[in-house]
Amino acid sequence: MDVGRHESGSALIMALITLLVLTLLGTTSLDNAIMEQRMARGNVDHETAFQNAELGLRSIENRLLDYSSFATLESELTGEGVYYSSLSSNYLNTSFWAGVPVYSNGQVLTGTDANIVDQAGLGITMVIIEYIKEVNDSLGIGSSSSSKIYYFRVTSLGTDTTYTVANANAGDRPRTLTMVQSILAVRLNP
Repeated sequence: MDVGRHESGSALIMALITLLVLTLLGTTSLDNAIMEQRMARGNVDHETAFQNAELGLRSIENRLLDYSSFATLESELTGEGVYYSSLSSNYLNTSFWAGVPVYSNGQVLTGTDANIVDQAGLGITMVIIEYIKEVNDSLGIGSSSSSKIYYFRVTSLGTDTTYTVANANAGDRPRTLTMVQSILAVRLNP
């Protein structure tokens, strides 16, 4: 009986099993590394979309506070890259946003506010301003001043870097959308 031949065959089988186990471990760790990289990219996309939404909200709020009359506000905001309406918009419906213009540098803001929203290569922002109501209120009680407090709901939708103006019209979906919203009270003359 030749014992040496049986031992060398079992060593070969053990070496092959060890190589198979090491290959499986390597593949699993590679899959984990790829998954971590995708999660990190998703985090960056979410942060970019959130920053775009915040920038749009902040700049529109600043712009609304700069107006002195409601009539001027309505005439200037129409057709300037901002969707302006009464409080009937269905902003939670994705098809609604297809009709909202893209809010970008050069369309709405000038001066220092334009630098805030200079978003070349950082995704896009779409903004809705909804008129809620007005309240009769005057700082000069007993005077002829007729200022009112106007309430607006401002909704800003920010996207990640994979979303471009071209594929906004083509119906492509970005990886990340972030929506922020605020209620703003502004004292204006009618």
